[in-house]
Order: sequence, then structure tokens, then C-alpha cells
Amino acid sequence: MNGDKPIIGVEKDGIYAYGTPWMGKEGRGKKGKAPLKAMVFLEQAKTNEIIKLSVSQASMRLFHQVLFPSDEENATRSLELFDELVQRVPTYLLKCDISETAVKTSFEQLTGLNFEQIKVKENED
Repeated sequence: MNGDKPIIGVEKDGIYAYGTPWMGKEGRGKKGKAPLKAMVFLEQAKTNEIIKLSVSQASMRLFHQVLFPSDEENATRSLELFDELVQRVPTYLLKCDISETAVKTSFEQLTGLNFEQIKVKENED
């Protein structure tokens, strides 16, 4: 998957992110789909912290990232998807620098797991 501009879809069993060929500057991604468990907006900062956003705050940030169709029918459908997305998917603001501490901050908040334990386990494998 890619984290830059995935396609979002709602299915009966959940909301999914689909990989696209537009992978951003890191050039990493793959085809497929994955359950969308959270959305994270990034903001450069001197200290690392992650804040859960309200539906209103998430809507304001997300609105500027969505490509809306120009025809009324599809724009309406897109707005319905947008509303379902911000209601059902937890959204965060990660204020961070480019350090490993930023990775740790987001990983632990989003997964509930201990970053150092996972890192040690991966190095053992």
C-alpha cells in the first residue's frame, strides 16, 4: 500500500484503503487493499506528540486532501463517503521531527504495542 494518496472504499465489512500507482517521494507501495484502521496527518514540529482529532477537526484537515468529482451525483456520493470515513475511522495529528522517536510515538499510540519490544523481536528474526 502507499501512504500518500490511496483510494478509499466502503464495503459491507469495513472501510478499506487501496494501493494506487501514485506513491509519493519515497516511491514505495504495492497493489492490494487493507482495512483502514486510522488516518494520520503529519505536521513538522520540534517535539513528537500524537493527538486524537475530533470529527470536526478531522473533517477540516481531510477536506483539503480529497479530490471531489465535478458532477453533482458523484460529488454527493463522495461527500457521503467522506462523512462515513470521518465518523468511523479514528484520526490523529502527528506532530513530529524526523527521528526514530517520532516513529515510536506514532507506533505505540496507533497499535498499543511497545516499539522497543517489536524492534528487538524483528532484529532477532
